[in-house]
Parts: sequence; C-alpha cells; structure tokens
Amino acid sequence: MKSSILRYVEYAKIYVENETVLEAIATGSHTKSIPIPYGNLHALMLGPGTSITQEAARLLSESGTGIGFCSSGMTPVFLSSNQYRPNHYAQGWARRWIGNRLEMCEEFMNIRIGLCKKNILSNELLDLETIKRCLYQKSSVGKDPFVKIETGIDTGEQSIERFLGLEGSYVKNLMSLYREVFLLSDDPTAIKSAGRTELGRMIQHSNYLAYGLASCAIFLTGLSTSFPLLHGATRRGGVVFDVADLIKDSVTLPMAMYAYAQKFDEKEMRRLIVDSFEQVDALGQMLAAIKALSGVSESDDDTEKHVIDDEIDFRTEMLIKEIFNKEQA
Repeated sequence: MKSSILRYVEYAKIYVENETVLEAIATGSHTKSIPIPYGNLHALMLGPGTSITQEAARLLSESGTGIGFCSSGMTPVFLSSNQYRPNHYAQGWARRWIGNRLEMCEEFMNIRIGLCKKNILSNELLDLETIKRCLYQKSSVGKDPFVKIETGIDTGEQSIERFLGLEGSYVKNLMSLYREVFLLSDDPTAIKSAGRTELGRMIQHSNYLAYGLASCAIFLTGLSTSFPLLHGATRRGGVVFDVADLIKDSVTLPMAMYAYAQKFDEKEMRRLIVDSFEQVDALGQMLAAIKALSGVSESDDDTEKHVIDDEIDFRTEMLIKEIFNKEQA
C-alpha cells in the first residue's frame, strides 16, 4: 500500500544513482541530493526548473508512480503513468452521465451548495455574525444566495443553460456577501471584472490552486474528463472546472478576498489558501463528491475497489503541504 500520494518538486534535477532515485537541489555553491522514496508515491509532480533523466523516469514508471509536469501552483497538470487507475468511478460516472446528465448536474449543485455552507460557517477567518446576518436576516446584501439557487434548482425546467444561469447568479450573490463580510462593498477597485484589478488577479491565482487540487482528485479516481457536468461546452477539461467549483465558492474565493482586504501578497495568499484546504479537507471533499456522483456504493464488495479506497489516503495535511511546498520566506 502506498502511504504517500503526491510529491511536488521544483528547480531540481531528478536522476538515478545506484538504483536510487535522487532529487538534486542547488543551495548556494553546493548541491544537495535527497532520495525520493518512490515506492511510497502515487505521483511525482515536476514544477518549473525541474529536469528528469530517462533512467529515473523508467524506475518511477515501473514502480507505478505517475510523473506529472506542471507550472507553479500545480496547474496545469500533465500526468504520465503506466499505472492503471480504478475503473469504478469512471464507469459509474459515464453510465449516469449518458443516462441522465441533468440529474447529475442537480445532484452536483446540491453537493456544492452543501459544502459551501459547511465550509464558510466553519472558517475561523470569516465573520460568522455578518454571514449569518446576511444569510438569514436579509441584510443589505439583499437575497440569501443559497435560498435563491436551491429554489431555482428545485423548480422550473432543467437544462444545462438554466443551471449555468443559476450558477452565475449564485456566484455573483456570494461575491456580494463576501464583499460585505470583508468591508469591500465601497471599494470601487474590488468590483470590476476578474483579472482587471488586483483583487481580480488574486481571485484568478487562487482559482489555479483549486484547479490543481481538482486535477489530483480526478487522477486519483481515474475519472475521464470527457464527461463534464456544467462546463466543457467550449473548452476541454470541463470536469476539472466542475470539481474545482466544489471548493472555490467556500475556500479560494473568500480567502482571495480576505487576502486582498488584508493587503497580502500572492505568496501569503497562497499559503492562506493551502492552510484552508487542509482545514476543510478539500481533497477529501472532492473525492467524496466524485464517488457520490459516480453512484459507487460503499457496500460494493469488489476487492479492487477496496484496495483503491485504501490507497486513496484522505490525510490531506501531508498531501497538500507536499503539493504546494514552496521556498521558505
């Protein structure tokens, strides 16, 4: 059984010496080599400035360790592995998608809303009194974003376009809620389109962290990206955006806005979000959602499934710290 899932490496050389895979890191005028226990790895993620020899790639592949190539922040991710991933989740997802995609979309939205409620009300950095006032007492924000989308999901004709419309309104109302919580409602620079302001850039950066974690969840469960729920009409990889949305509402979006309000730089914001991922067990939530949407029963007696479940370690404290480990300040 593999006890570690992922390891992230950047600005290093991966090579083999005496049948041992080593990671060489330059420290000033010296080079430090660290053994990589690849027998305990599901995937080795190679970030910027990293090279790997053919011999190292061969040993990792033979041990069943996937090799991933990614940019800083673990996204985008390109995985290479000869290790077969579990069949159950991909097959279950495909069956449900072909049979009734709209039913899956409705279930997905309900899971997403449930996670958002759970996570924001347990986040120690958020002003719970303001949130409760906004949500349950019809504050100046106007409408409770959860009530509006839950009512919209349960009523009216179902269609992808309608779900996307509900999602857009929901996210807009959430942003209004977070602006009030972080006292950004009167800040004209905080309400322009994403990517055009400092806040927009921070939100965009935070989203990349969610995409990286979603890619890991999809890889671990063997899910195909060919069967997206809400996304994917105009671009590939829609499932990544679907899975990332499970935590964007309640982790990356509010933490990016909090970081902006506190005048954090991007490195401080990234650490804040990584700590929040760990606090809410973001990877575990993604994996649990994928399993639920795949319709895989926990009582399934398939031996392979239980082996896979044992290998998918939900101890994200170790995982996330390895994924997003950056140079110490």
